[in-house]
Amino acid sequence: MAKICCTHCQARYTLTDEALRRNQGQEMPCQKCGQVFVVAGFEVEEVPPVPPPPPVRELPAASSRPVSVTVPNRDSALLLVKQLHGVAASTRVVAWAVVAIGVVTIVGGVVAYDDLGPPAILGGIGFIITGACLFPRAMLWQVQAELLFIQVSSESLLAKIARRER
Repeated sequence: MAKICCTHCQARYTLTDEALRRNQGQEMPCQKCGQVFVVAGFEVEEVPPVPPPPPVRELPAASSRPVSVTVPNRDSALLLVKQLHGVAASTRVVAWAVVAIGVVTIVGGVVAYDDLGPPAILGGIGFIITGACLFPRAMLWQVQAELLFIQVSSESLLAKIARRER
């Protein structure tokens, strides 16, 4: 493939090598500006070969054993539980605030229905959708905190039972 360029507006055209050999030295009208230019020198565009795709790896078969996460110690686990509860609570507050901003924006758009009305209503809907999307994330963090607390509590309880049996 070869590239030629309009001498007036610098519009670039790609020609096959055969078309370039046939038209070299002839006048050609530019489709962009209409100026007539002579098909002259050209650059040859080297197209690098496309590398083959990486081989597909087979995933190992899933294990039927349950996966357990070991927590370093009870105190750090309980600290993590508190942090997850805090993040979940903060996210819920932010979600409610974003939803409230959306409702206020929609009400403002309805009340002052002039040039800014429709964009304000659409913006308010966007805020409400964004706030609604934050709730599942907050619930996920809440569930993670509860599961970690249950794991730590059960490990602690099992350790106490084992000490009593000795």
